[in-house]
Amino acid sequence: MKNQNSELNELGWNDWFAQRLNCKPTESVARVAAVDRDQLLLVDQSGHFRAKLAGRYLHHHHLNVELPCVGDWVCVEKQSGDGFG
Repeated sequence: MKNQNSELNELGWNDWFAQRLNCKPTESVARVAAVDRDQLLLVDQSGHFRAKLAGRYLHHHHLNVELPCVGDWVCVEKQSGDGFG
């Protein structure tokens, strides 16, 4: 994931975030650019794309302060060639 992280430096990624990274092997890192109701606009090394929070995440996180907001880093599962995470 080192190459991916170096490409994310332009978005503000640094060693502090890398040390706390807790993504699954099937996930990548993206930055939240906008929140629109139940969808997120994310940015990663390949560009912008939309995503939705997993139902399991929403089930365990009920407070607004627990939900991603603009500027947060998130782990996202996205199939290659798919424009939605």
